[in-house]
Amino acid sequence: MHCLQQRGIGLGYTTYYVTVTDNECQAVDSITVTYVMPFTDMALVFPPSGLVYSCEISEETNVPAMIMNTGNTIIPASDTIFGFYRVDTEPVVSDSLILQSDFYPGNIINFSFDQTADMGEPRLYNYKIYFYYKNDQNADNDSVNGQVEHINPPVINLGNDTMLCDNQSIVLDAGPGYHDYIWSDYSTDQTMTVDINNSGWGSNTFYVTVYYYDCVSSDTIEVTFIICDGLTDVIDNQELDFYADPAGNSLNIFFTGAANRTIELQVVNIQGQVIFNDVYSEASGRFIKQVNISGYPAGIYIIKVKSNNIIKTEKFIIK
Repeated sequence: MHCLQQRGIGLGYTTYYVTVTDNECQAVDSITVTYVMPFTDMALVFPPSGLVYSCEISEETNVPAMIMNTGNTIIPASDTIFGFYRVDTEPVVSDSLILQSDFYPGNIINFSFDQTADMGEPRLYNYKIYFYYKNDQNADNDSVNGQVEHINPPVINLGNDTMLCDNQSIVLDAGPGYHDYIWSDYSTDQTMTVDINNSGWGSNTFYVTVYYYDCVSSDTIEVTFIICDGLTDVIDNQELDFYADPAGNSLNIFFTGAANRTIELQVVNIQGQVIFNDVYSEASGRFIKQVNISGYPAGIYIIKVKSNNIIKTEKFIIK
């Protein structure tokens, strides 16, 4: 046995050889021993420097960090590592980490400051995070300067629930500029066209989820297709207005703005069949019509109001 010691050898590497002879047999082996200078180094490896965007930050934002032992010596248990951060011109926040076990080279410790940072206002924030260890021999990798911009989450509005004839379609638009879109049919475009082919008769709910940095927003819309059977398209005319109020066994229909005109009122089921029809002559001002719906089965119905070649519709549901 041969004992090797660093003394007298110096730093760097040295190769040792051995030859073993037994009678006419001989074997050779070698080993290279590298001597390095002990080096204690602790580095801050997270968060990264530069600019990041987020809508997840708030008035109480946690400040995380990752510390790595980048040296070649063990940082012993019970030693203390001190951490600091500062946001904009706010006072410096300090904290400390007492090692519960030996911190080996190559290992990483996840750390979170006890005191949160106020980043609730949507704007750009500048920050600095740095750490100190008494035996650290390289301070160049102990700090990070960065920026985080608090952005508002996307506002998605697919519009109000709508009703269409079987020959119509609607383009749902989630808005431009987001990173990813996922619709209820798993398509990934900014828009989705809905018609009778991908919806079918009756009511269906369509939704979209959009992704923008770490922000996620979504919206839904209900689209109902009915058989219009060649009836005139709906016309939005402010001279005639009404709304329906299903209450118990009655449907209260409120009319406004009908000035001395004839009004025809129809209730149509989703198959396009007229199940109620009445005509009011010289209707004027504001009045209420009550329709008995106690005998109607559960489902979706359409109220159609006709006056002077104007047609308006509204949906109501009997449950």
